[in-house]
Amino acid sequence: HSHSESEKDSKSAKGEKGGKEFSALEEIRPGAILNFVADFVHNFTDGMAIAAAFQVSRSSGISMTIAVLFHEIPHEVGDFAVLVNQGMTKWQAFGAQFISAIGAFMGCICGLWFTSAQPTLVLSFTGGGFVYVALANIVPDLLEHNSNVSETISQVFMMSLGISFMVLIAIYEPHV
Repeated sequence: HSHSESEKDSKSAKGEKGGKEFSALEEIRPGAILNFVADFVHNFTDGMAIAAAFQVSRSSGISMTIAVLFHEIPHEVGDFAVLVNQGMTKWQAFGAQFISAIGAFMGCICGLWFTSAQPTLVLSFTGGGFVYVALANIVPDLLEHNSNVSETISQVFMMSLGISFMVLIAIYEPHV
């Protein structure tokens, strides 16, 4: 039997494997693309912050690298889950995470190139970005959740503990 021209065109448009590549891409929702772009930009600013911190001092650079590492691990796991939830396969999500991680290297290169004269400006910008994310995303979630007194005390304690660590690092970093 013979196939019509439109059937042949349809099959060739789908690719060699019967459209698996294209149908898999069609199932990816806009939230996955938005998450990928936001993660790339976020990683870019992380790279700039690391570069600027190393230009201030070796100890600042090490502190910044450790801080970025500790915040990136849960962040990237969460992004992976979002990408899979938004229609990517696990391998597509892994690839997207790998590509977005390249943003950190690009940010580091740009940071080393452009911030050698004023690294504190970049640190101020990226620090402000981190504070914005905390205030705009995390605090409203804490306020929306109907916490009991014990949960509220626990949340305030953990925020205070985080602030205390930042203060201790700021005090003792110059001596390391």
